[in-house]
Amino acid sequence: MKKLIIIISILIMIYTVNADNLSNIESAFIDIGLGARGIGMGGAYSAISKDANSMIWNPSGMVLNQDRYCINFDYADLYGLYRYSFFGLSGFINEGIASGVGMLYSGDDSMNETSIYLSGAILGSYANNYVKFMPKKLTLGMNIRILLSSYGNNSDGAWYDENNLNHQVQGNAKGYAVDLGLNYLISEKDRIAMVMKNTLGSISWDSKNDIGTAEGKYSEGLPTNLTFGYARTENKFIVAVDINKALHSDTEDYLLLGIEYNLFKELMDLRAGYSQEMNTGLNRKYSFGTGFHINLGKNIFDIDMSYQIHTEWEKHNTLRLSCGIGI
Repeated sequence: MKKLIIIISILIMIYTVNADNLSNIESAFIDIGLGARGIGMGGAYSAISKDANSMIWNPSGMVLNQDRYCINFDYADLYGLYRYSFFGLSGFINEGIASGVGMLYSGDDSMNETSIYLSGAILGSYANNYVKFMPKKLTLGMNIRILLSSYGNNSDGAWYDENNLNHQVQGNAKGYAVDLGLNYLISEKDRIAMVMKNTLGSISWDSKNDIGTAEGKYSEGLPTNLTFGYARTENKFIVAVDINKALHSDTEDYLLLGIEYNLFKELMDLRAGYSQEMNTGLNRKYSFGTGFHINLGKNIFDIDMSYQIHTEWEKHNTLRLSCGIGI
């Protein structure tokens, strides 16, 4: 446990160096949480995810899967305005190291964003063969994300003034981000996790329009997000708690709770979740979901659905669909 505390302290020190003077409010490449199972559990998923969706939730989970390879597809319709699609593939390099690649696309011609994931994870028990101070019950993971965006390419966005100059802003962006994650097995039933997204990162923008009012070329950092998670497995139940820790004065701590119950000899799951700001009690969300597991010989095909209710945003509920296969 002392070794775990040292590792967490090092990660927090990295964050401190990177996050000076940054707002923690994301303006682009917003993390909405993808994967119907995780959303069905209220987003309390950092200590549970084990398939290719771990690239989204906690990259260290990739190496905890029992399948040699995992393929995941996810789709989310956000308020009927913005759509997200994710594809991820993860697999084992050897008995202690897993890697993954993924792509997340969102938006349309007015603005679209693409994130390319290059991920890896390692078991502490495997790393301990080479680095003796590594705790055997610890799992480490990392994402390197390539960020690309283009905007202002929609034909209905043009606005010409009396001098026939177009005010529509057009441009593109590119950047990178690094996410770090860990899992620690307290017991056979209990697991804790920590995820630090955007530990390092930067985006460069290049905007223009005919009248010269666009921002032009500039760069900005990405706000770091810190999550602590806990999950307990008990017979057919999984109970999970996540805390999204606010790192700046312009954001709030979030509490996320989730539960999953397995039905019919592992053929079907029922899920429910809840989240809110811890200090204010605002932005309450309720989630419900289900999952089906179809046996395809040696492979398992999963279909997950969830529905999230925003109590304070009228007509802003969201539907999530996911499917995956373990090979």
